[in-house]
Amino acid sequence: MSHFPIIVNDISWICFKYEHIDYVIIGGDLNTELGRVTSLHTQALNVFVQNEELKCCDMSDKAHIFYTHENVATST
Repeated sequence: MSHFPIIVNDISWICFKYEHIDYVIIGGDLNTELGRVTSLHTQALNVFVQNEELKCCDMSDKAHIFYTHENVATST
């Protein structure tokens, strides 16, 4: 079972309760890649972002890193 609906409902409530706040930053692993427009997770996230009038930082023209994890292997 996905916790996504619960989490976005909580975030929506926080945005509503603190509507006088200018900026809200949400960080974490959202288990989707925004470039995959056919992904149901991406579609749900995009609907949420649009409904809450939010912006995704990584889709900005100022974003230069499009991943959340880098595995750097070192040899000893």
